[in-house]
Amino acid sequence: GPAISVGYESTAEYFDVELVERRSVGEVKKTLQEQLPRGFSILSASSVPVFFPSLESLISRAEYEVTLPKELWVTKSAKIWEELLQGSLKNPNLILKEFKKKGLREKIRETPLKGLICSAQWGEESGNLNSTLYLSLKFGPGKNVKPEKVVPLLFGLEDKDFGALRIKRCRLTIENGDGSLVEP
Repeated sequence: GPAISVGYESTAEYFDVELVERRSVGEVKKTLQEQLPRGFSILSASSVPVFFPSLESLISRAEYEVTLPKELWVTKSAKIWEELLQGSLKNPNLILKEFKKKGLREKIRETPLKGLICSAQWGEESGNLNSTLYLSLKFGPGKNVKPEKVVPLLFGLEDKDFGALRIKRCRLTIENGDGSLVEP
């Protein structure tokens, strides 16, 4: 599946393995599991036909838990955070600008976020909003946006203000032609 950024946590990682000889799924899973560092585990494995598209080419949506640092969360009331979020989500002209340097030239890449943010909502604890934002992002060729870039934009803050975001990728899905989502 799509590579995860350095520093993220994840409970949703997928990968394709192409073998040079036929082996049972159980045998492959066991062999791979033995090579993983402590704390990592293979939850499931399956066999797919050789001509099947790669997971990376099929996966089109990622769901994240993004937790704001407490020192940032307490600078505004939960109501203000919610108003900022809803205002940004309603903005049809929300654009992520990224500066890329190629040699001596700088290039600005502008990515409209309309249609790429599938959903965003605050978590709740005992009926009150908390500092965890549940964010679902669509991606594909030329349309990859990262939560650490989207979240500051949603709240009108600088990237540096969000330096200590805790980002956890929770789920990757494939969107079918009818809009339904399935896990790989």
